[in-house]
Amino acid sequence: MYKIYCDGEILYHPNIEEMDIVSGGIDKEANVADSFSFSLMASHPFISKINRMKSVIEVKKGEKTIFRGRDVCEDGDFYNTCEFICEGAYAYFNDTVIMPFEFSGRPDELFEKLIKEHNSQVGDEKKFIVGKCTVTDPNDYIVRSSEKAMQTIDCIKEKLTESSLGGYIRIRYEADGNYIDYIDDGDILCNQAIEFGKNLIDLNRTSMYTDIVTSVVPYGAEDENGRNIDVSSVNNGSLVVDDEELIKKYGLIRRPMYWDDVTQPENLLEKTKRFLKGMDYNQDHVVFNALDLSHIDKSVNEFDIYDYVPVKSKPHGIVKNAFCTGQHIDIKDPGQDYMEVGLNIESNRRQQSEKFKEIDQIIERVEKVESSAKINEGAITEVKDIANDANTKSDEASQKADDANTKVDGLVYDNRNLIKGTEYWTDDAFYITNTYGPQNGTIEDGVLTVPVNNSAIDTHFVPVVAGETYTVSIDVKSTLPENGYTTLLQYYDDDGNRLSYAYISGAYDTDWKRISKTITVPDGSTQFRLGLRSAANQMSYRLLKMEKGSKATPWSPAPEDEVDNLRSDTNAAIVALREEVGSQIDQSAESIKMSVYDKVYVKDEVDSMVESISTEYEQTKTGWDYIFNQFKADVNDIANGNDAKFEEIKKYIRFEDGNIILGNSESPLVLKIQNDRISFLQNGYEVAYISDRKMYNTVCSVIDRLEIGDSAWQVEYNEDGDTVVSLMPIY
Repeated sequence: MYKIYCDGEILYHPNIEEMDIVSGGIDKEANVADSFSFSLMASHPFISKINRMKSVIEVKKGEKTIFRGRDVCEDGDFYNTCEFICEGAYAYFNDTVIMPFEFSGRPDELFEKLIKEHNSQVGDEKKFIVGKCTVTDPNDYIVRSSEKAMQTIDCIKEKLTESSLGGYIRIRYEADGNYIDYIDDGDILCNQAIEFGKNLIDLNRTSMYTDIVTSVVPYGAEDENGRNIDVSSVNNGSLVVDDEELIKKYGLIRRPMYWDDVTQPENLLEKTKRFLKGMDYNQDHVVFNALDLSHIDKSVNEFDIYDYVPVKSKPHGIVKNAFCTGQHIDIKDPGQDYMEVGLNIESNRRQQSEKFKEIDQIIERVEKVESSAKINEGAITEVKDIANDANTKSDEASQKADDANTKVDGLVYDNRNLIKGTEYWTDDAFYITNTYGPQNGTIEDGVLTVPVNNSAIDTHFVPVVAGETYTVSIDVKSTLPENGYTTLLQYYDDDGNRLSYAYISGAYDTDWKRISKTITVPDGSTQFRLGLRSAANQMSYRLLKMEKGSKATPWSPAPEDEVDNLRSDTNAAIVALREEVGSQIDQSAESIKMSVYDKVYVKDEVDSMVESISTEYEQTKTGWDYIFNQFKADVNDIANGNDAKFEEIKKYIRFEDGNIILGNSESPLVLKIQNDRISFLQNGYEVAYISDRKMYNTVCSVIDRLEIGDSAWQVEYNEDGDTVVSLMPIY
């Protein structure tokens, strides 16, 4: 349920008629300020309280803020409906300026510097709290500068996100302020999937090639004569750099390009070739229209930009984790939500970034040293050494790019918990023997405590595959601070023989600490078991998780646990014993009727009986009537009846190839609903259809009357039985 606030006061509440809106939608796009537009009737009580550019507009889903920003535009129409257009907090960077600067250091240091300068110029409502910064540089060293003052938002783009570093700016709206992250990739895998046949409504795939360039006329920085350097001196006298493979594939598409930070022709040529190599990538862009099931199922995460979302649509050939780069949220109609992902473009852009990031750093180093060479001739030797190293670095970077897809897809291969019973440490979680087992520990509120007696508790065997990567994570704490080995990784063969083992080592404290270990299963091992040990200190454990992949994700129960919990809840309801006893007396002129009923529901198992017993006594003028009724029904019979009804329904409603078919499957006449038309089929052939507000018929027969506009063609018969068609007005 969404709510809208203006300066802390409620503006829209779905259950308060006076606080309604006509429409509302949020649009999110990578590295762009969020946009929120909504419409109010002129009669809305708070419409005059919205101050343009000043009021803080917030949208909340439940208790979570999903938009925070300001009103920048108002538009009224003939019906006195007023539309407000708001921009998200990222747009606050338009309000401040970064003065001329020179910087050298790590990317996170530059990021913090820019945010700090912005914060020094604005009020609290426009400030940002620096959060995560996961963007790194191969050399852990970048050089950035500006001789002119720049808007902060332009500086962030030019010096960070649109430079060789790449990455994404993510805004998080929290209770204590606006947090800002600079991330190189998504770090969250949504536990809600987009699935064909479940919540996927529509899909649109577009391949864009408008940005393709196959030939470049490059220019660098100005020389001492005020002219931009070119590549003619190192490119056989030509100002143009072509990529023959791209030209053969896409044709000649030539553009001038300017790199003001490059001062040497050799480096300009290398950078141009690198730019052209980055052109040849698949630019498939996919838009999914999917229902966000978090509206009705609190156990699943909501969709969010910069998250990875599992997509499972075999008919479209898509089964992978997709990176969300855009999102539309409809406040009034969640069925209109959609999200945008770049199934190939985003990952491949990151590949290209990885592939050439080191080359960019080499060029920067060359530029820096060559500049120094004008003063210190001894630096020329270093320039040559670095230049000779460029080809080797390029080859290494290319290999990294080839592996990039594997690394991205392998980041979180599968986040399902492979160990059962880890929430409350049920018997499903343990391997029981006479020596080891939970009897040596205590379990309370989901916490397993192992006493100080060298006791050992082992999990059940988990099937694993040699050579594959898994990650184990668990919360631990101790009665005393310790740096030790209390969590044991054990590898076994099919016969249960332990082949090898290792410990998760590290410092434990008296407070909970989550530890994790990524492992690669050794050869010959087919089973894995985790051992929980205590030595000098008493140890406590909770929320154990083992999952495929190289990253520890937040704890979640094993899917089997969720099924068992559902089954347990169902059985609990079924096993319930409920007895109703009552009586009723009806008196009329003819008789007195007394009913005593006793309804008992005894459901020990799903297939048990439902029993109802009632007794009626009726006194009439002539005597007493005694009626005994007994009803029994088997739950399975009822279920079978429902299944039969469902099968009957399936005969009339079917889903085929993304279309809806209405009509008896044995009937020659059916209705077919498609994306762009509604068709009437007879014996499999289309005889009529409705599309684009028009209806088309192969043959049209009028029995009585045909009306067109304000006139009608009337079918009548004369005395001789002949058919007469007359045109007459409609009054």
